[in-house]
Parts: sequence; C-alpha cells; structure tokens
Amino acid sequence: MTATTSNPSGAPALQDYAPVPPSALDPALNEVRGRGDMPRIAVILGSTRPGRLGEQVARWVMDQARHRTDAEFELVDLVDYPLPHLDEPLPPNMGAYQNTHTQEWAAVIGRFDGFVFVTPEYNHSTSGVLKNAIDYVYA
Repeated sequence: MTATTSNPSGAPALQDYAPVPPSALDPALNEVRGRGDMPRIAVILGSTRPGRLGEQVARWVMDQARHRTDAEFELVDLVDYPLPHLDEPLPPNMGAYQNTHTQEWAAVIGRFDGFVFVTPEYNHSTSGVLKNAIDYVYA
C-alpha cells in the first residue's frame, strides 16, 4: 500500500515507500545468507571502554539465547572491529565501500538477519562507537 505525506510548504506530497531488502533485488543473497535455515542473530556488544560492564550483560544474553531453538546467535564485540570515525568517501546506502575495514565490517553485518544491541547509556543515548558502527553500513 502506498501512502502520501503532507507537506506544510504546499509543495507536492512525497510518496512513502517501504525499503526494498537487498535479497529482493538479488535472490542469490537468500542462499548466501542461509534463508530457509534458522535466522542468524548478532548480539552486538556496543562498548569498547576498559572496565565495561556490557560484556557481562552480553554473556548473559548469549546464555539466554542458548535455550532458544528458533534462531542462531553470535556475539559480535565492537572491540574486535576498530572502526575510525566514518571515513568512507561515499554514503553507506550506495554500498560502494572503499576501505578494507568497512568492507570487512559490512561482511560481518551481512551474515545476520537480526540484531540485539547491548549498549551502555552515555548522556541519554547509545555509545559513540556503536552509533559509528551502525552508520558505516547500509543493510
């Protein structure tokens, strides 16, 4: 279903749209990602600070996840993926990643069907390292 949004400036309304998942554009992605098998869920540990408590929480989440039989879970710790502040010359939604660290991070994220974020609260928001990691890729 298509809906339109009103524009207070009086300009023509823009149509809303649902994003097209990459697998709809390239059915081969369904095979690569194991569609038909159990969904793969990444538990992303979104802090890299020394002495972080999120590691204990992420371990607890993984322990709880082991009792589930409807999905596969994998811990992804951002400390293992040191990403500088976004340094790609093109926007992530173009998918034209030029830096090796971005290509590797995109490949990791691309393996999963869903995500659970374990993040501290910094100044009423998530951690900068998690925000940066999310901004790097377009899924």
